[in-house]
Formats: sequence, structure tokens, C-alpha cells
Amino acid sequence: MVLTGLFILLQNILQKRPEARRSFEGKTDLITYLLHDCLFKKETKRSLVDKNTAMPPKCKAPGTRESCLALVKELTIENADGVRLLTDYMRDTIYSNNVSWFWRTPRKQDWQLTS
Repeated sequence: MVLTGLFILLQNILQKRPEARRSFEGKTDLITYLLHDCLFKKETKRSLVDKNTAMPPKCKAPGTRESCLALVKELTIENADGVRLLTDYMRDTIYSNNVSWFWRTPRKQDWQLTS
């Protein structure tokens, strides 16, 4: 819930203040963080993640993922570098040799992403 609120707040600020979006120098770093840490980071071995932290990615609930993607979309408006970063990241993620195509089974509970 907190992440959802923060994503929505930042998205609304950027929508209402296009000049802030254009002058925001950390857009590329934020897009990278949102894509990697919040949406697509995958660590299947619990032993590699600190016991006191949740398994990645940070955004697991559908509403949080949706608001994060909406923020990514907002950050790529009038931002050719951001669009390039997004497409490169997605291409690299999809076609990576490190991706296990079987990271989820056909079982229904393996597809429930709630936090």
C-alpha cells in the first residue's frame, strides 16, 4: 500500500508538472530501479536473500505493480533515453540466457503475486 501511494503521488506530480518531468535528472536511474528492483528482479534461492527482507521483486501485489508500471510510463514520456532503456531492459530480460523459462509451474498458487 505504501509503495502504491508513493508511485501514484510521484506519477501525479510528474503529470501535473511536465516541467518537473523534463528537468528531473534522475529519470534514467529511477526507471532502472523500478524495472529491476521493483518489477522484475528474481531470486529463487532464499539463501541468497537476507532473512529479514522479503523475496524480490518489491512489487508483488497487482495494484502495486500496476502503479509502478504507470510511473515507468510517465517517466518515459518525451524521454527517448528512457524508452530505449525500457526496451533494452525488457529485451535483455526476455532473451537472457540466465532466465529460467520454468520459474513458475502450472499450479495456481505459483501465479498468485500478493505481498
